[in-house]
Amino acid sequence: MDKNVKLLEKFMENFDMDGICGFWIDDEIDIDDKYWVYIIIDRDLIEGTKPGFVAQRLRNHLKSEIKKFTNLDVEIGTTSRRCSELTQTH
Repeated sequence: MDKNVKLLEKFMENFDMDGICGFWIDDEIDIDDKYWVYIIIDRDLIEGTKPGFVAQRLRNHLKSEIKKFTNLDVEIGTTSRRCSELTQTH
């Protein structure tokens, strides 16, 4: 496994952010030399809000934190699930 993927996994395993209940990392870099980190947003958090706005704020914050601590440029993808229904964190 790529050392940067390991670094991203370690970062994500130790990163705690309200509303994110899981993640996975695509171990292939894209044509722009960026890794993709996908997060699972708690559907209970975004119900009754503007989900696109909330998801964008979470993505921007996470992207900034990853850059700050790992110096890696990543793209963040999102999906939503009810965290209470998940059995695994990633």
